[in-house]
Amino acid sequence: MQDNLGFLRQVQARQGIQMYAGGLLGCRGDAYTGEGALGLEEAREFHRWEGQLFAEAGADFLYAALLPTLEEAAGMALALSEFGIPYPLSFTVNRDGCLVDGTEISRAISHIDSLVDSPPPLAL
Repeated sequence: MQDNLGFLRQVQARQGIQMYAGGLLGCRGDAYTGEGALGLEEAREFHRWEGQLFAEAGADFLYAALLPTLEEAAGMALALSEFGIPYPLSFTVNRDGCLVDGTEISRAISHIDSLVDSPPPLAL
């Protein structure tokens, strides 16, 4: 990760442009079925090391994508909040407006906002 972010910083410096370099994280299981998704504490531990590697490498933000279940999304939010850098979360949402596990998107957002003290996700 150090090499990847270092390369992006070189591009940024050579081009003299404003650019943000982020770290992409995903769920452990299947993002479209929720199979193999982690529980809250498992997710917090599992995703903490990824977030830490990106944070140490100097990522400007962490992007958690395709989260199919509330518990894994909440655990990931708790882990990423520890690094003090912005972290948007993105859910896998079915046509009915629910996460793959059946949680309504509004309930998922409220639940995560109630769990994470500071900083909360940049966007959900």
